[in-house]
Order: sequence, then C-alpha cells, then structure tokens
Amino acid sequence: MFVPGSLIDGQYRLERKLGQGALGVVYRARHLPSGEALGLKLMLPEASRTLLSRARFAAEAELGQAVRHPGLVGVYGVGLHRAPSAPHATTPYLVTELMTGETLDVVLLRLRRLPVGTAIALVRDLAHALEAVHARGIVHRDVKPANVFMHQPDRGPRVAKLFDFGVATGLGAPALDASEGADPANASIVGSPAYLSPERLDGALEVDPRADVWALGAILYRALAGALPFSAEGGVAGIARAIREEPHRPLGDHVPGLSARITSLVDACLAKRPDARLRSAAAVADALDDALPTTEAPWLEHLRVLALEAVQPEAAFGARDPARLRRLTRTWDEDPVFRLPAAAE
Repeated sequence: MFVPGSLIDGQYRLERKLGQGALGVVYRARHLPSGEALGLKLMLPEASRTLLSRARFAAEAELGQAVRHPGLVGVYGVGLHRAPSAPHATTPYLVTELMTGETLDVVLLRLRRLPVGTAIALVRDLAHALEAVHARGIVHRDVKPANVFMHQPDRGPRVAKLFDFGVATGLGAPALDASEGADPANASIVGSPAYLSPERLDGALEVDPRADVWALGAILYRALAGALPFSAEGGVAGIARAIREEPHRPLGDHVPGLSARITSLVDACLAKRPDARLRSAAAVADALDDALPTTEAPWLEHLRVLALEAVQPEAAFGARDPARLRRLTRTWDEDPVFRLPAAAE
C-alpha cells in the first residue's frame, strides 16, 4: 500500500492522503520536475486484480479528459506505476487537478439541511456540469453528495465539482456485467442505492441521462429536507424496495412554505418511470435558474458561515460581513474543528 513520501512513476511524490473510493485512493502529490501540487488517484491493489475494474479505471481517465467544464474535476493524464521491488506488478494512476475543501456529504452531515437558495444554486451548478457530460454521450450513473467536491481554487470563487466517473457509461466505458446485476442483496451493486433510479436498481444495462436527473432530484431533496426522499429502513434492500415501489414523502412536509415550483421540480425528477421524468440535466438547470432567489448570498460562502455557526457560534457572530468571513475561513481546510467522517449514503 502507498504511504506519504512514496515516489510514483519516478516523478510524483505523495504528500497526503485525501480520500478513498471503491477503485482508488487519492493523494495530494508533488510533480517533482515542475514542483506543481496535483491530485493523484492510485488504483487500489485489490481492485486492480480484475480486468473489469481496470477497464473502469481506464474509462474514468478517458471520460475525465474528454469533457472539460468548471463543474468537473479536471483529469490531466494517466500512467502506470511499477514498483522497483516488483516491476511486473503495475498500478494505474490518474493525474487530476488538486482539490481543496470537502465533499458535499460532509457538509450535509454537519448542517443537516441547506437554505433554499443555497440548495437550488448548488444543484443548478451540478446540472450544468452534467449537461456538458451528457452532451458527449456520457451518463455518470453515480451522482451523489460524496461525489461532489466543494473546491476553493487559488483564485476566484468557490465551485462545486462533480467527480468519480468510475462507473460512467459512454465513450466505450463498460456497463454492468453479468456478475453485478441489480439485486440489492448483491454486494457488488454499482452506485449508491439512495441515489439510484428505479431503472438502475432493476438492472437496466443501458440507461440514459434521466438516471442522472433522478440523482439530481434526490440530492436537492436531501439538501432541502435534511432527509432522503425514501426510507432507509431495512438497509440496502429496504431502500431499493422503497425507491421501486413507494412514493417519496412530499418535500413540502419537510419544508413548509416551499414554493410549488420547487416541489413540482423535485417530483418531476423523482418520477419512477423515465418517460415521466424531466428529460435532461439542461431542463433541470433551466428550471432551477428560474427558481433561484436573486437576493441569495454567494452559496459556498454561505455554507461556510452556516458551518461556523454550527460549531463555533460565538466566532461566527457577524460573519456575514464579507471581509470578516474571509478572515474566519482562511484556515478552513487545516482546522480540525470542521472535519467530520464522510457519510455512507
């Protein structure tokens, strides 16, 4: 297993582990020839043993380089690491832009729910990113809060970035194979059940962008309501059954006074039949643009203020002053008071 300080492919020095998924582990790394700090995603040894996982990892690199958008984590290249002690064992890796911040699932764990304007702007931005993905014939298939990163670049405003195309389809990416199916009792189910559409859970080998539209609706519901749209009782099998068979609890029950425009939009995203759903991420983005309050504060700045108020109420007093906000959040990514483990949603 790799550790900070390891030299990868003779040119990348691992500095700090940032996160881990089903296929790979992500590090902050230093490109020694240039001195640039980058993200490096190394395939996990256990995943690299199967041809399907290696094909998915390669497809993630291809898809990540094929689509460029401010709302997507940039993939710069791909390579193979050969350890000096075992030169015949290779580890695929991806080189990505370096992300600074945290994932949306961590934000939602801390805050439980978001203000209406903040949630609308967030999902609107994700929908615009997916619009670019879908335009290239790609379906992400695993849109969820854990795959949305709240990134602060060196310059400019904060941005939500969608990442992890490991189970995407399109441009030659492999779909489910016969061993995976869609039986929720099967541990190898692809994607997170709480954000999977009914047709995905039913084992459809080919899905269109409306599967990602479903996930956008589920994220918007979760961000506004502080709860998932379907009961999670009974584990994976229970939530899969609820998604297939039960209506979601009306969003207005969680958020009294929410406009009919938003509740109708969520209902249209979460329609069980794809042909009754909104047809595209572009349609979701357009609808949310129309619904976005014009007076809402910059939404990612607002998220940080809310988190400050949740964990340090006295420090956040008066933090809606922009200059004070910048001072308070300057060490956001180094301060352990803001850290929580990721949710297994």
